[in-house]
Amino acid sequence: MSSAASVLAPPGQIPSWLPSPLQESYIQKVAKEISYREAIRVECHDPRSPESAASPTCAAAYCTSVAKTATNLRFNRYTDVVPYDRTRVVLSDGAYLNASWVREFAGGRWTVATQAPLDRTVHAFLSMFLLPVAPPQDHTQPTPSSIPASNRLRTIVQLTPNVEGNINKAFQYFPRTVGETLTWSPAKGVSSPPIKVKLVQSVSPEEEGEQPSWIHSVLALSYEGHHEPPHLVRHLHFLGWPDHGTPRDVRSLLQFMKFVDACNADTTHADAAQNPDPPIVIGCSAGVGRTGTYIALRSLFHAHGLNQPNLSPPSQSETPTANWTGAVLSPSPLGPLSPALQQDKIALEVDALREQRPMMVQSVDQLRFLYTTFIAALELEGRNRMSDS
Repeated sequence: MSSAASVLAPPGQIPSWLPSPLQESYIQKVAKEISYREAIRVECHDPRSPESAASPTCAAAYCTSVAKTATNLRFNRYTDVVPYDRTRVVLSDGAYLNASWVREFAGGRWTVATQAPLDRTVHAFLSMFLLPVAPPQDHTQPTPSSIPASNRLRTIVQLTPNVEGNINKAFQYFPRTVGETLTWSPAKGVSSPPIKVKLVQSVSPEEEGEQPSWIHSVLALSYEGHHEPPHLVRHLHFLGWPDHGTPRDVRSLLQFMKFVDACNADTTHADAAQNPDPPIVIGCSAGVGRTGTYIALRSLFHAHGLNQPNLSPPSQSETPTANWTGAVLSPSPLGPLSPALQQDKIALEVDALREQRPMMVQSVDQLRFLYTTFIAALELEGRNRMSDS
């Protein structure tokens, strides 16, 4: 991470690595190189491909064999969007989940990028919050016995509607009525009790005469037949982001992102042993386009001190006990980006995300959105600083 931090500009100042003015031809150039590298990774998914044969290192880095077993294929929402073996989220009960650990290039934080649940993957998805989980260390998956019990996640970000264009994009796995409970059984062969999910609260910030931009729900998760207190999870659903596209209202997205980070850092209902700021689970339909764009923007904002919630520093009793730091990202087996892009933190961010989950930041529109929104946030920060001085 030091290489990214060494060239960051002060908050509000446009960094030298950003082309000024930003030209469409430059965005297309970045998209072309990132797409070319992604095509090589796709070739390496198949161990029989020439790329895999020529480079065993690439074959190992981009292997997706677990997701493609006969047992697990039906748990993937899309057959061409599957997690790499080395970064997939591993559950201690043995269930498969189409979700990946990704570490921000600029911001340095871990996040879980996931497809939206299917009816047959709800139990595995909810298990990710009830079971202790941990990111891979040096590309080695942790053993269940090595994961502290305090390593539990508590925040879900959903970036897709459940139905979009008459197509099911996400399964509604929690009740729509406050106080009601649904129970979900595990997949065949998974030795884990059913999971109960109760809707505790559901609110949406509405401005007069306007539709809400997001819905904030609180879920209580517990294993059926167990008597431990339920684990509270916040579900934050952003409503204005079409598939393969960009948010309709950027201001609402920035407010939402700030609200999400504040919610995740709220330890009011968390166990004392839990980390005060654990990784966030972020998903859209496939868990790559909108999800990757959100993660990239959040990383860039964090690294540059932009759009951050006003949080009090954690007290001594909230000192993190769970290890969410992990290892610094390893160099890509594909080598570095071309010299013209090696200082471009947006290009580096997107390429680093695609090293960890395929197709992250899926479209050129989403790539362009990263540049324009990041520049707009920097300019806004600069204006705010001038008005405060």
